[in-house]
Amino acid sequence: MSTHSAQFSLSTEGDGDVIDITAQVQSAVDESGAESGVASAFVRGSTAAIGTMEFEPGGVADLQALLDRLVPAQG
Repeated sequence: MSTHSAQFSLSTEGDGDVIDITAQVQSAVDESGAESGVASAFVRGSTAAIGTMEFEPGGVADLQALLDRLVPAQG
């Protein structure tokens, strides 16, 4: 079994910023030359997370509103 690793860095605009990493992950998979397998993503840091969702404006706004209610900036 072969493995391939790739790394990329991103900058956020602050609290609740949502970034689509699909292109970066797809690029890493393409670089691997694999025809089948599993891709795994990891984020360093205690205040960041990776989730899966359809990246469309309404869904992103809903997620950000939920995060604002759950973890308000003031409080």
